[in-house]
Amino acid sequence: MLQLVGRFLTAVLVTYVLASLFHTYFVLNGLEDVGTEITLSTRVTTSISDIFGLFAYAGIIAAGLLIGFSVMGLIRKFYKLLPRWVYPLAGLLTMICIHLAMFPIFEVTLIAGARSTLGFAAQCVAGIIGGWVFAPKASKDTMFS
Repeated sequence: MLQLVGRFLTAVLVTYVLASLFHTYFVLNGLEDVGTEITLSTRVTTSISDIFGLFAYAGIIAAGLLIGFSVMGLIRKFYKLLPRWVYPLAGLLTMICIHLAMFPIFEVTLIAGARSTLGFAAQCVAGIIGGWVFAPKASKDTMFS
């Protein structure tokens, strides 16, 4: 159980840090597109600031991944032949659902870095990588075994 919790927390951390960095990159890139000069120092400072400043997003990601990984774990319990890649799929679907669910509530994509198609795709990649981090390494090491 402790190993499962560790994998989950690591997956949330990896997903959140990547999603935060992708967000920062796309926002700063957008500012450069309108003529703002962004120094390396500004990029590093802003990246660190966003990692430590988007904690609400971290909580949303954690809740979403908990639901996504739990559902996939239950599905794998009944369909044991499903491969490990169902967890990266859960991460992808989680990030899609998070962003689609936030839009009608607030009528704006709160994560500015996800407002473009490529930015949204980058957020999804963060979820895929988080799911890969979470996926059990041994076939008998499933979420609900």
